[in-house]
Amino acid sequence: MVSVVVIPIIVVAIVGLVGYLVYRYLIMEVSSRRAVARTLRRYRIDKTPSQIIREYHMLRGQPLSEGEIRGMEREYMRNEPDKFLEMYDEIRDSPVQGGGRNQDADGNGSRSTNGSDGSSVGDK
Repeated sequence: MVSVVVIPIIVVAIVGLVGYLVYRYLIMEVSSRRAVARTLRRYRIDKTPSQIIREYHMLRGQPLSEGEIRGMEREYMRNEPDKFLEMYDEIRDSPVQGGGRNQDADGNGSRSTNGSDGSSVGDK
């Protein structure tokens, strides 16, 4: 008599758990990858998310292994998909890549100055 109640509960629990795991690790992963790819395509960015992460950290002087890049890519896709655009902007604006922003000694973007008073070109 107990098996009439317990077996359906166990079957429903297993089906529910499998459904959740498929959603969590397959459907969610695929949908986040598609969303990021669509965003990069919309802004006409021809680089993959892993290329963007690799170049961004190389620009920062922090080379990463392939495993670290894959982990960061997965994390950014799930939690911070706009981070790829921020990193790409940083890569694009870097002086190494031929960007248009001047860099001071600290690596911060700045405008060029006129001279001894330190005023900006557009201040006068």
